[in-house]
Amino acid sequence: MLIYDALNCPSWTLDNVGDPRRLIPLHAVIGVIEVKSTLDDITLKDAVGKLAEFDALTAQIDYEGPYPARPFRHVFAYRLDPAADFEGWATPERRLTRYAGTHCQPDGVFVLDDGFAVLDYGNGVARSFALHRGMTVDEARRGDWDIENEVIRRSVEMDPSYCNDYFSTAATNGLLLLAFLTFVLESAARFVPPEIDYADAFCRWGGPELGGLLDFRSPPNPDFPPFSLPEV
Repeated sequence: MLIYDALNCPSWTLDNVGDPRRLIPLHAVIGVIEVKSTLDDITLKDAVGKLAEFDALTAQIDYEGPYPARPFRHVFAYRLDPAADFEGWATPERRLTRYAGTHCQPDGVFVLDDGFAVLDYGNGVARSFALHRGMTVDEARRGDWDIENEVIRRSVEMDPSYCNDYFSTAATNGLLLLAFLTFVLESAARFVPPEIDYADAFCRWGGPELGGLLDFRSPPNPDFPPFSLPEV
């Protein structure tokens, strides 16, 4: 599932023969969501592989410059396979940690009948607790020892790669959907529409069979065959 800036960038069909695929410039993408019916070893690996391909595309854009909002990448599943051991790591969020050797880390993994895990780039876990519990960060810090215990557990590891990269918690049904929507909206709020003339871009490179919507060149004249200039 692709979330993009539909207000400023309408999608265009790939060709004129009913192909349902659409063309959307990468600059207009707000985020991607890999949706799976059941999350197990195979489907998690497939989702991570597709997100890695998306990361390879976004790596070509300088998100530190005019496009500061890097697209979010989430995995959403309706159920968790109780028999899955995720290559011996027991849970998907542990399999996706750096010390497990993952090559791509989704920003979040949400499973409707189990819970969710969101990637914590630093040790500021209070924000994750606060979002889930409907509190301010200060209220979450004062609430109980959960946050302090998590910070202590991360601090005792000398090598940062051995920190648990994900904050995870149990949540199902409506609470899970609310958490999912919260993190999606939080990421989408950072998106700033770039100053790009999408109509011009589509006319030049997008459109039917990637040949452009318009061809500004004149049709070839059979009376005047093309002439190649000699190389200097």
